Amino acid sequence: MQRDWIDSVRRALDGDREAFSWLVDRFKGPICASIHPIVRDWHKTQDVAQEAFAAAFAQLDELREPENFRAWLHRIALNHAVNWTRRRPPRRAVSLDMLQEEEVVGTIAGRSCTITIDGKRSRSTQALLGRVRSVVSALPNGYGSVLAMRYVEELSLEEIAMVLDCSPSAVKSALYRARVMARDVLRRSGLDIEGILYEM
Repeated sequence: MQRDWIDSVRRALDGDREAFSWLVDRFKGPICASIHPIVRDWHKTQDVAQEAFAAAFAQLDELREPENFRAWLHRIALNHAVNWTRRRPPRRAVSLDMLQEEEVVGTIAGRSCTITIDGKRSRSTQALLGRVRSVVSALPNGYGSVLAMRYVEELSLEEIAMVLDCSPSAVKSALYRARVMARDVLRRSGLDIEGILYEM
C-alpha cells in the first residue's frame, strides 16, 4: 500500500499550508469516490468534499497520529455527506433494477481501482468499469462507500472500522454483503460478472 502522504501530513501538522494543499490534491478523488454513493449527485459530492477538506484543515490540530490521517479524513467526509443528506428534501426511492448507466454520471475510480476478468485486464474493461461504478454508486445503506474505501483508496479493514466506528469483522461482513449485492444487480442486468468484484 502506497503511503506517500505521511510526510505531507507531518508537514501540514507543523503549519505547512502547501503540504495540506498537496494532501487535498492527493485525496480529493478517493474522498469523492467514497461519498458519492451517499450524496448521489456529482456536483454536490464535490461541494461536500470541499467542505470536508475545509473542516479537516480547521481541525488538524486534533489529529494525534499522522498515520491515521487517511481514516480520519474519510470519517470527516462521511459525516459531512450524511449531514448533507439529512438537510436535503426526501426523494423518491428508485429500484436498482431500473438503473440505467446514463443516469449515473461523473463517478471516478481512483488510481488503483481496476477490474479484472478471470485475473486478466481486457480492452472491454473500461466499459465494464463504468457499469460497475454505476452499480456501486447506487447501492443502498452506505455499501457503495464501503466498497470505495476498500477498493479505490485501499483502506485496510482496520482503517474502515475507524471511519465507521465499528469492528473490522463488521466491515468484513459489510464488504461481503456489498459485493454480493453489486454482483446480483449486475447479473440481473445481463452482465456476465463471474470473476469480477473480487479484485475491483
